[in-house]
Amino acid sequence: MIDIDAMSFLYFSRAELACAEEARWRDGDCSSSSSSDESSDDEGGFFYDQYDNNGPRLHHLSGNEPTLRTNRSAAMMLTNLHDNPVIATNTNIQVSVESNVQDSIDNQPPAPWATSRAKQRIIDELKDKNSDIHLYTGRYSLTDWKCVNFKMILEKYASSQCKMSNFRENVKRILKHYYNKTGEFKKEEDVVEPWYTSVNNVSPAYKLLWFLYMDPKQNKKINGMTAEQIWHSHPKFQQYDYEKFKKWDKAMQKLTSKKRKLIDEEEDSFQKDMIAFPRNARTSRDLPFWHTHAASKLLKEDVRSGHSKSMKPMQLWRSKREYQEFPLLVFRKHIYQERTKQLAAPCWQHTRNQIARKKTVEEAQKMKAEWHESQWTGDMDKLVKQWSGFTANDKIN
Repeated sequence: MIDIDAMSFLYFSRAELACAEEARWRDGDCSSSSSSDESSDDEGGFFYDQYDNNGPRLHHLSGNEPTLRTNRSAAMMLTNLHDNPVIATNTNIQVSVESNVQDSIDNQPPAPWATSRAKQRIIDELKDKNSDIHLYTGRYSLTDWKCVNFKMILEKYASSQCKMSNFRENVKRILKHYYNKTGEFKKEEDVVEPWYTSVNNVSPAYKLLWFLYMDPKQNKKINGMTAEQIWHSHPKFQQYDYEKFKKWDKAMQKLTSKKRKLIDEEEDSFQKDMIAFPRNARTSRDLPFWHTHAASKLLKEDVRSGHSKSMKPMQLWRSKREYQEFPLLVFRKHIYQERTKQLAAPCWQHTRNQIARKKTVEEAQKMKAEWHESQWTGDMDKLVKQWSGFTANDKIN
């Protein structure tokens, strides 16, 4: 802390600060309000009479140098008032050094590069693909550093206390690691997910094997394969130990067989009910069913695109022939219903689960398509090898 008696500081320029002190001295406002235990040299006002490379020189009006209770950081701050003006206070003030000295890299003493914050910050910025630091590195190579703007990297991500020649070499070492994907930028090895954690948390390999067995049209292929052949058929399966996979495959066969049998029974019951109780072509109010009508899908698109808000309900109703199959009053309610549905859908747990389920199915279907394509390619390669093994006479005969 610094205790300065009868002194005021503002964010003034040098000339303004000198004029203010001169005016205070002419008005006689130079008496001290310091405590009685202060020395007589501390009584009176202060003024600046000279400026040099180290900043303004502080003098007592009596001609003596003022006695300041200060520490090293405070002394450094006073000798750099031209760069770091002190906030204005009243007389007999105490200025907190910690609150006025900017907590930044520049105000910290130089640290070894290996443990410096500047080095870690540059590494973190390089790991961020959206960081501006990539604008300053450019498309460099290990032998060509012309496009790297070391000066801007130093100004934005490091301390001005760093020596440019040393900083350039240190940054080059970091960029070499970034270029080669080594050191801090080494790609982490893929972590193998547990085969099965819960119903809603299973591995991609589990999903792929499930859909392969559940597919009623294409499961004949996998049913005719051994566990070892299935394990070799896809990299996802080979992430796991074969002995464990063999047990999981056997359990999956039982599970999917039971599931498919249950689905077939429910499908039969549903078809019987639909035959016994057929749905009417129109509702009890003699209107088409909205959820199966083409107008429902069209309205979803109009609401999603914002087209429905650009016109009144009557204008929207007249814009498409499908809409006019419903009365205007009914159609208007469907507009507001669809808007509310699309706004609130992300907050509905059921809708969220449906979206997640759809995404999971799409990912599994993609893997399944790749699996079938690889199997087809493998079968074709076998046929080609078998055909190429025949002699010319065998082919003629």
